[in-house]
Amino acid sequence: IEQAATAEKNRSKNTVAQDKEEIPDYRNLKSLTLGEFSCTLSTPEGNSPRLTIGTPTQRIRVDMAKGGRVDSWRVGKAELVHQDKSFGLAIDAIWWPKKSARIFMQPFRVIEQIVNKDSVKIVFERELGAEAGALAGVILRKTISVQGDKPSFRVMTLLKNRTAHDVSFSHRYHNMVAGLEIHKGQTGWVKMWDQEKEVRFRRMFTQQVFPLRARQDKRLLSAFR
Repeated sequence: IEQAATAEKNRSKNTVAQDKEEIPDYRNLKSLTLGEFSCTLSTPEGNSPRLTIGTPTQRIRVDMAKGGRVDSWRVGKAELVHQDKSFGLAIDAIWWPKKSARIFMQPFRVIEQIVNKDSVKIVFERELGAEAGALAGVILRKTISVQGDKPSFRVMTLLKNRTAHDVSFSHRYHNMVAGLEIHKGQTGWVKMWDQEKEVRFRRMFTQQVFPLRARQDKRLLSAFR
């Protein structure tokens, strides 16, 4: 397990785009509250500022300076995000083309904060640079939102091609939930439900693809080992 974990960390270092660049000035962001719904600004000790979405049932903390990742999702007393200084939930990444394969961890600008009586929405944006290869110049805009008091949130990413040429790509999110941590030398697992069927996912340090269409995309499949 330890050898597999080390190999996975080394592979990730080669695909994570973390070019040093100035962090935007987030001091102009405001803490907004309407009833039991909120979007508050905080700066954890020794870290960059965060925005936290609050509802009656959950707290979702977003790290704008590291790819707009969700670095904490608390439902009641339960922490659902793997506590790691680099990863989390909803981190934008590219699988294909292989030369552009990256996990985007650079700072995002906050475009919009909206708090209503039963919903919250945060919109982030950045222009992809040379680290994105063929996608350089493409605008990546991500929206994280909650609706109602159920413990859930929605992530949507829009890529705008403002370059002079066509681009083809395969987008994904990099997610590390708390259940997939390594504890006492044992890999974690997560139980999910596919309608009435129980499905268990165990961390195996392998890359897998699950085609949903009968006609498979060979270019996308070639991005996997």
